[in-house]
Amino acid sequence: MTPDEMVEKLLDPSSDTNDGVLVNDLLGEFWRGYPIENLRRLFVPASIGDAAFLVSELGQKVRQLLREVAGLLEHESAGIRGDAISALSQCTTWEDGWAVAKIVRALSDPHDGVRWMAC
Repeated sequence: MTPDEMVEKLLDPSSDTNDGVLVNDLLGEFWRGYPIENLRRLFVPASIGDAAFLVSELGQKVRQLLREVAGLLEHESAGIRGDAISALSQCTTWEDGWAVAKIVRALSDPHDGVRWMAC
């Protein structure tokens, strides 16, 4: 299966991708050079959890998606917020004070795990 087909399958709410194999295969494709820009397509409700996992694993490589990743800090799922903090802590620089400030605000998150990640 090509990386584009993997993305399409993750975007399909009727497909069964809960075992994590597909998203891990796609992660490998991103590490092998599949354009990070294509990850932007997964920032939709059907695949937002997969997108959050991928950005947390890709770290600095997702810098070009900084705004999208920071937006995950507003998600209702604590796991997605935690993945966003993980990614942001790896891909922000001194120039990204606005994004770092979002991590600092997560210190008052209602979920213990999110607060721990923010620390």
